[in-house]
Amino acid sequence: MLENMKRDNMKQTLMIIAVFLSSVTISTSIYAASKNLGTFGRTYPIAEKDALVEVQDKAKTVDWGQYFSKEKWEKKIKGFKPQDLVSLPKATKNSSYLVDPTYTLDFDVPMVDQQGNIIGTLYPKGYQFNPLEYFSVPNIMVFFDGTDKNQLVWIKDSPYLKDARAILIITDGTWFDVGTDLNMPVYYARKPIVDRLQVKAVPSVVYQEGRNMRIQEINADEYVAKKHARP
Repeated sequence: MLENMKRDNMKQTLMIIAVFLSSVTISTSIYAASKNLGTFGRTYPIAEKDALVEVQDKAKTVDWGQYFSKEKWEKKIKGFKPQDLVSLPKATKNSSYLVDPTYTLDFDVPMVDQQGNIIGTLYPKGYQFNPLEYFSVPNIMVFFDGTDKNQLVWIKDSPYLKDARAILIITDGTWFDVGTDLNMPVYYARKPIVDRLQVKAVPSVVYQEGRNMRIQEINADEYVAKKHARP
């Protein structure tokens, strides 16, 4: 989204520059032609403005601040959200489940020699492998809705804000507002990671357990209700 906004603003700026350059070119060409061809017939003073003067006059009326305003760009950056941001429902109960990250290849992985020639198939289409057999995931991923008050209460009371392994991932809200509130960097719950980890509700805490990923769902509303009910 931010890249699209940048491109749109850049297009507008380039259009203004293009008009300016084309006007200068036209003005220069007309001048060169009149100089080379000489005078034919009766001449009259030109009543119209020179094209360059018109462009200069027009440029004075343009609010350049709307294109190059620092405040405007800061607002767009702080409010940026990816197009594939995934919104998830609230967890209605405390629960836990395992996710098997085994992946199935949907294409052949070729075997090549030192010259780059394909000499066979290294892994055929349909081959399955579990990436957790080859490396471990040291981080704890915490998914939550950054606009939900109870979820924010829960995350602030949790140990994850002080855990160096924790990665905070929001399904709503903006990275700037939530990150400022929690005094920690936050990331967006984009579709590939949500689908891959099979996160279904928020808040959810995700971490490796053996050859699987453990998903723990927390009922934040229930947590806050119990907190307020304490004497």
